[in-house]
Amino acid sequence: MVALFDLDSLVYDSLYRVASIAQMKEFIEEYGKKRARNAVVQMAYNRLDQMIVKILSEIENCSTEISTIEYYLTYNLSPKRNEIEPTYKKNRKKNKWASLLRNYLIQDASYDIFYNFEWEADDLSFDRARKLKAENIDYVVISKDKDLKQIGGLFFDYYKQDTGELDDYFKKIKKYRGLSFITEIEANKLVYLQILKGDSVDNIKGLKGIGEQKAQKILSSKNTEFGFRRSAFAEYKEFYGADAKKEYRKTEFLVRLGIRK
Repeated sequence: MVALFDLDSLVYDSLYRVASIAQMKEFIEEYGKKRARNAVVQMAYNRLDQMIVKILSEIENCSTEISTIEYYLTYNLSPKRNEIEPTYKKNRKKNKWASLLRNYLIQDASYDIFYNFEWEADDLSFDRARKLKAENIDYVVISKDKDLKQIGGLFFDYYKQDTGELDDYFKKIKKYRGLSFITEIEANKLVYLQILKGDSVDNIKGLKGIGEQKAQKILSSKNTEFGFRRSAFAEYKEFYGADAKKEYRKTEFLVRLGIRK
């Protein structure tokens, strides 16, 4: 089985509180700014490496044997999507540490990283999964990004959620959401739910007045991609009138995964 490992979220997770302000001051005083910066990036990389080992171990504990691991990373936010919609993901603050860690991973990591200057890790993973499926090769997508559920198939969600239990030191016990199987219908439905309601995380505008519950209701009686598309476009026609096709195509381009010309 081929593991398609999305590193985007882990980059931020590994940087979270990797060094306190006091530690940074000590690093700068002892090594200077440049060497201090490199030390923090190295610490984050070590932590990311440990996270990867834990996640892969958890997957193998689910009786899922992995033969090949491919790592995917977003280098730029998404120049191609920004050509269509300049506000795409512009609600996110720039993180210089994340940029430094990405560069380190691409140049110095012990494993190969797949990336593209114009498209995101999600798009590369989607296309790779589609190719593997065509060749009848099993795969598992490893991510905590809901967008990657568009791929369908075996999915390991490495988001850690609270179990409601405490350990011997009275700390909250958290566990990965874990392994699930996304059907083709579920994967297709996710695309049209986002076309209807948008995605605040990625700064994608949906239709005004349509949230998760209403979007689910609109698509509830449909069980084919044709039905989903027809229902979603009907809502766009009602909202935008003559501009419906243009607005629908723009939103679909932003939401749907895969490299396009």
